[in-house]
Amino acid sequence: MKPKLESAYIAAENIERAINFYEWFLERSAAKKGDSLFLFEVDGFRLFLFDHNNENEKVKYGDNCLLSFEVDDAEKTKEKIEDRGLKIIFPLTKILDNIVFEFEDPEGNQIEVFSKVSKRKKMNNISYRSLKIDEMKLSLFSNFDRHQEVTKCWRKENKKWILKNISFTENWGIDEYEFLVKCLQKTIKTGGTVFGAFKGKNLVGFASLENQFLGSKNNYLQLSSIHASNNYRGQGIGKNLFKLVCKKAKDAGAEKLYISAHSSEETQLFYTAIGCKEAVEYNEELVAKEPYDCQLEYVL
Repeated sequence: MKPKLESAYIAAENIERAINFYEWFLERSAAKKGDSLFLFEVDGFRLFLFDHNNENEKVKYGDNCLLSFEVDDAEKTKEKIEDRGLKIIFPLTKILDNIVFEFEDPEGNQIEVFSKVSKRKKMNNISYRSLKIDEMKLSLFSNFDRHQEVTKCWRKENKKWILKNISFTENWGIDEYEFLVKCLQKTIKTGGTVFGAFKGKNLVGFASLENQFLGSKNNYLQLSSIHASNNYRGQGIGKNLFKLVCKKAKDAGAEKLYISAHSSEETQLFYTAIGCKEAVEYNEELVAKEPYDCQLEYVL
């Protein structure tokens, strides 16, 4: 049974883009601007837009999204969006304690809808920075928890992706962390970058970008790892790390990121939500290392 949604958030990249989208979406909408509040109303269907740069609204709604549309009835929102011919990227589902569905408009802009009943958690003063080689020690991960309960994974069979019931628990022990440290040290030594997310002095997330270009056109750089500690998932840490990696890769001259990603349902929902697609060109060496991974790319 699908959970009943009484209201939802619709997040977009910036306020002008959101306004333009909904003026097209509602056709006859009239936007009224308050301090940082926009109200749309058509035939009794109301949407409110809040600019999350406003400190008061951050207190009320959290600061993960730059802005949100709050709607009175998410199911009605979903139906109206579908009626306008928008493509559903993935259906109403549950991801990281948020009930989510995502749409794509005719111009390719992606719109995410989050349930109000399970608001995104606040960032809790997470800081981000690149890591140096002398920091890359086993002790850095002393409070990191890789635990993940997996119940479903994607598999490609007869050229079609199928979500299968595959259950296991992912945990890292001392051997896995020692191997991780060696890999991240190599990343830095070979000119790559490792970003860390910190809560105080504790590492709660990290991402690594390799320095070797891939692909027949040498236009990919590899996002070789991205993880958030178990108790800190759902706080936007992965998305923020991903943005840092994207900027670094683009500055280095890459056109795309290449990702050999865990095939679990939750992991793939994360990558789908941030705009990753199946890779146009597979890297056979990475496929051989992790044959059950999903090979993805992200256009920078």
